[in-house]
Amino acid sequence: MSGAAGGDRAAAASPPAVPSPDDDSDGAGDISGAGGAGGAARQQRGRPPRRRRRRRVIVAVVVLLVLVLAAGGACVGAELYTRSRVVSVVRSALPGLAADARVTTRGLVLPQVLGGELDSLSVTAGELDLSSGGAGGQSAGSGSAGPDGSDGSDGPDESGGSGGSDGSDQGGLRLLDVDASLTSIGLSGSYPAGSVDATASVGWDQVTTMVAAAAPDTPDMAVEAGTVGSDEDPGTIAASTSVLGLAASLTIVPTVTDDGGLLLDVTSVTVRGTEFGTDDTVFGRPVLSYVGLDTHEIRVGADALPQGLSLTRVSVTDKGLRLALSGSDVELAGL
Repeated sequence: MSGAAGGDRAAAASPPAVPSPDDDSDGAGDISGAGGAGGAARQQRGRPPRRRRRRRVIVAVVVLLVLVLAAGGACVGAELYTRSRVVSVVRSALPGLAADARVTTRGLVLPQVLGGELDSLSVTAGELDLSSGGAGGQSAGSGSAGPDGSDGSDGPDESGGSGGSDGSDQGGLRLLDVDASLTSIGLSGSYPAGSVDATASVGWDQVTTMVAAAAPDTPDMAVEAGTVGSDEDPGTIAASTSVLGLAASLTIVPTVTDDGGLLLDVTSVTVRGTEFGTDDTVFGRPVLSYVGLDTHEIRVGADALPQGLSLTRVSVTDKGLRLALSGSDVELAGL
């Protein structure tokens, strides 16, 4: 019995077997069951919850999007504001622009303005009255001209300038149906432009003024389209007047001079239905002398056109003369 008791004490004293991690017996399951709940909880606390991580990612993405949109909105706002300022600058340089004028830029304007000049610019307008700026440069000097270019006709009347024999004083040239393209435009001072290419019309009233200024000895004339021009043919002008109380008319062909001015070439004179050549004589006098001319050429100098621009093409339209003009290093405030 003492042996059996000793064996029992030895069995009781020996430590219980600890299952190995690889032991798949039920004993291991029982031990994990005893502390399993706590172990699982500790494992879960050791790992960041997936939902929490997803929320953080979503919040970060939303914040990034908000920042991007805010920055983009600020850039768009700055660009739109800069474009509006460009329109104001153009109207300051050309105060005679009609209210319907459209100013178009290319590319992003803000970087160009920060660089001090615009790469390119397009202007279309129903009318450009150069009497409000022009060579007098009132708008450039005072900067008081309004954005609509109103009251431009008062400037030439106050200046009291006298007309030259080449038609250089027009009392303020008024261009119609203007379409202009400009490059390298300065945004202050005289508003210089690297190049200007434009097409515009001069109404018959302006053409009449040009003829009267360039040939002051001619009688009063009513000028209108004779034949409308085309790309190949400039067309003809019909100028009606009277000679010794008799109805007369002149046929005039407009062309471009070598210096970029306008040449009105009288090709014939018709008196009471009889057509005469410009070299013909009537009662011993050259026929042109009866209409106050000593030559068949009526020259309107380049200085009678917008300053800095030269005439490159001219054609007759129902409204007047359609002009193509171009120039380099043009000061817009001096047109």
